[in-house]
Amino acid sequence: MMIPGNERCCGYPEWYTGRGINEVLFCREYVETHPMKCFNGQLYDMNGMINEQMEKDKIFEMVAPYLVSDIDSKINKLYLALKYVAKTEEMKILTDRINFRNGTYYPEGRVFEGTEDICLNRLPVEYNPEAEEPKTWLKFVDELLDPDDVLTLTSTNGTSCWPFANSNTRLCHL
Repeated sequence: MMIPGNERCCGYPEWYTGRGINEVLFCREYVETHPMKCFNGQLYDMNGMINEQMEKDKIFEMVAPYLVSDIDSKINKLYLALKYVAKTEEMKILTDRINFRNGTYYPEGRVFEGTEDICLNRLPVEYNPEAEEPKTWLKFVDELLDPDDVLTLTSTNGTSCWPFANSNTRLCHL
């Protein structure tokens, strides 16, 4: 998209005006090439919550050749503008699946799909469908708990994976 009255030489990014950076165009391109969503003021990508400083470093690498002064302020403004462009009203925690680094597992049908959606509750581990049963853990749980309490432990562990779970939430289950 060319901005009227903004003649630029070939080879420059669309968001560079020749005198500065068009923040909206930059952010739209950035979100297109780095899929993310902003929910409650926090950015998320395929791997979960985005580290602010690391994202600012990526932005700096992209725009540094086009900036000559006030770099920190411009990087901060672009990061904040990203939140508006990537804003979403709602991100539901879908409790019918477990999101792993390498895809999503659906326990109901025992199906694993290699797709990665932007979500609030991705575990930072790889799912391995060929993994052996955790015999030591299962033996420990069996010796420690009554059979009815195993469900409580499972529920508590699952709840602790929610991004908004805190220690009070976990303790309420015990």
